Amino acid sequence: MITGHHACAVIPCIFAHKRKGKAESEPGMFTVVTVKDGNGWKISAWAFTAKKGGGSY
Repeated sequence: MITGHHACAVIPCIFAHKRKGKAESEPGMFTVVTVKDGNGWKISAWAFTAKKGGGSY
């Protein structure tokens, strides 16, 4: 969604990482908020929200 100089997106994703050297992954949602300035679009905030119980969206 874009409104003037602000935009946001919510994207389903899989967060892959290592915990104590062991590969793990979690399905969830990636939310990003951007602001447009003279140099283009810049990320102003982001968040990852894990899906309770695992599985996919």
